Amino acid sequence: FHVIAPDMIGYGQTEAPQDLSYYTFKRAADDMAELARQLDISKITLIGHDWGGAIVYRIALWKPELIQAVIAVCTPYSRPSLEYVSTEEMVRKYLPQFQYQIHLASGEIEENIKNREEVKHFVNSLYGARREDGTPGFDVRKGADFDVIKSGKLLRTSLMNTEEWEYYADQFAITGVRGGCNWYRTRKLNYDEEMPLAKIQQEKGLKVKPPTLFIGASRDVALPPAMARGMGQNFESLKMAQVDGGHWILVQKAEECNKLIGDYLNEVIPKADAGTKSKI
Repeated sequence: FHVIAPDMIGYGQTEAPQDLSYYTFKRAADDMAELARQLDISKITLIGHDWGGAIVYRIALWKPELIQAVIAVCTPYSRPSLEYVSTEEMVRKYLPQFQYQIHLASGEIEENIKNREEVKHFVNSLYGARREDGTPGFDVRKGADFDVIKSGKLLRTSLMNTEEWEYYADQFAITGVRGGCNWYRTRKLNYDEEMPLAKIQQEKGLKVKPPTLFIGASRDVALPPAMARGMGQNFESLKMAQVDGGHWILVQKAEECNKLIGDYLNEVIPKADAGTKSKI
């Protein structure tokens, strides 16, 4: 397989525009289709984790003819809906562990995480770093604790080595953290753009057409396995697997995840379509 790993808009070496319309699911689908066109690729397999996981489902809905398979890690599927539910209401009524999303959308992150050193400690906290007394720098039910993050007393996360940590700090420092936070500010924009999909969903049902693998994490506090119950009715072909680990299972259990992904690709993509014709 030929693997291409583009940065999502707002991250790494992409631009980080102010305009939130660049950060919607439909825009991501359009961008991915354009990337495939420029690279002269007729079919792609999508693999995404967290926000990437949410996006791959939507690309499959908007561009089914482009997608030969979908693999989402940790992120359960949610249907397009005719009813708008704000992030605040969602947290209050259904998903209290999504409180961190309100904080990331608030603007406080950009106000407090500005220079490379602060970015470096913030990234450390996102990967589960704690102080010796167990105090986390980032809690999904609260968000970022700037005092803890900036204290310099967070222990190093075990999920990345020094080289990786420095790399992430460098990448985030290019445009700052605002681009990443912008993904948490598009809920209403996504709702508006997805109205045509929501109407199809209500009138005759809407299923993800490409074969899909969902890999859940048994100890993901942000996206617990219970959120994936009943997903099957939204897919023409869905296989579900679970890995024992937290939100960062692609790092924690890399070999296990890679085997699940490799086995699935070999199962759903005919060998005649592999090699130069098949892109991930």
